[in-house]
Amino acid sequence: MQPSAPLNSDRDSVLASNAPIALGSGERTLSISHLSKTYPVPFARSKAILRRRTKAPVEALRDVSFDVYRGEIFGLIGRNGAGKTTLTKIVATLVQPTRGTVTVNGFDSVHDDERVRMQVGLSGAEERSFYWRLTS
Repeated sequence: MQPSAPLNSDRDSVLASNAPIALGSGERTLSISHLSKTYPVPFARSKAILRRRTKAPVEALRDVSFDVYRGEIFGLIGRNGAGKTTLTKIVATLVQPTRGTVTVNGFDSVHDDERVRMQVGLSGAEERSFYWRLTS
């Protein structure tokens, strides 16, 4: 029998213990409540005056609500066009919601946007310049 490898940190000791981990307990890190986002049609009034055909507004999110607690592992999964990127950008304060609230560690993403940005890091897949700056 080989000796077990030493634990490197407190995090490893928690993961290596046999004690059950209570998910959903403790401090609420992210709270999303009745969040909706509708992208309006650009120049809709001008198009109506000129009697041009307009598309309907795009409803990216409709009444989304959930909480994420400290220590939980969370992921967004869905089809193309399901609103994953819109939701992520709202949490990162890059887009403002049409309705609803987002709080990160107790700070509102609309009213306390600077404090939220200090606690959220976002690197989207569309950010191509990020990979070019990495060195081997």
